[in-house]
Amino acid sequence: MSICKKCILPDYYPGIKMDEEGVCNFCRDHVHIEKLKEELESKSYELDGIISDARKNRIASNGVYDAIVPISGGKDSAYVAYVLKKKYNLNILAITYDNGFLSGYAKDNVWNIANKLDIDLVVLKPKWSLMKKLFASMMRETNEFCNVCNSMGYLLVASYVMRMAKVWKHIPLTVLGWVKRYEAQPGIQSFTIAEFLKIMEKQGVIDELYNDSMMDKDVIDKFLKIGDPRKVSISEYKEKAGYNVLQLAEYIDWDIDKVVSTLKKELDWIVPENSIRSTHFDCDAAEIKEYLKYKKHKITQRTIISSHLIRDDRLSREDALEILNNENHEKPEFWDEFVRRLQIEDVQI
Repeated sequence: MSICKKCILPDYYPGIKMDEEGVCNFCRDHVHIEKLKEELESKSYELDGIISDARKNRIASNGVYDAIVPISGGKDSAYVAYVLKKKYNLNILAITYDNGFLSGYAKDNVWNIANKLDIDLVVLKPKWSLMKKLFASMMRETNEFCNVCNSMGYLLVASYVMRMAKVWKHIPLTVLGWVKRYEAQPGIQSFTIAEFLKIMEKQGVIDELYNDSMMDKDVIDKFLKIGDPRKVSISEYKEKAGYNVLQLAEYIDWDIDKVVSTLKKELDWIVPENSIRSTHFDCDAAEIKEYLKYKKHKITQRTIISSHLIRDDRLSREDALEILNNENHEKPEFWDEFVRRLQIEDVQI
């Protein structure tokens, strides 16, 4: 194995091509963050307009909230809530989706965020009997389970938004914290909601999902048309889903070090002592996700994120190599508990 001389992606990464100097195509094609500053400045004006429209919409409809912000307790969603409240002074409703594996750190951070920002918070916790079947079905079919959280998060929040509009007040805007620039995994499959639903149908649990009390059937049908919601623009959301959704990181410079320092100072945001900036510690099953990804692709999300950060000069290659060398690819301690909870002793990894 050899790795890129600029980032730390290995030569077996899907779609990678090394040049004569040992630099990969992802590094060669990368547009540095400094070159995007002018574009981001114009995007910030667009964001100002979107937020102004949401506020006007809320006032005109005599509503209560300008925006919904799903928060997990992790840094990105916390920073979304912080920016919208502190910079734009929006009336926001935070929604936390408890998938059954929400970590203690996540719960503490969620409460801190709500208290420090003085915002309303709703916790959506689907029946464990349903979540267990969804997780187990995905594991049996794909040896992967994170797509359950990704898909259910979108479907649950959208269902909540639509039901609020029907029985109470319309909320003009939903703002998410997926950071495409650093979280995207080119070459490694990420299941769409449509693919997730097909797997659930194959596993015989689709009717139970459709008929769950937290789900809106119309929402599920609309998301089938959307495809991958992380790649859809706000205008496409409006056209296909009937409401506005935006990824805040597409409109402002997302400097991870600045994000973390701001959250620690302003919101008492906490992180495990042994954590690195790319660790997904708001879920107890996160290390299992990394373990399964490594088993399948011989690479973890940490390596991918670190490579993104190197290209923007936000992480040194030396520090990234240290992160890589300190990775533990053994079966996580939480594995036995994970298997016990989902009753998937029959799954072959």
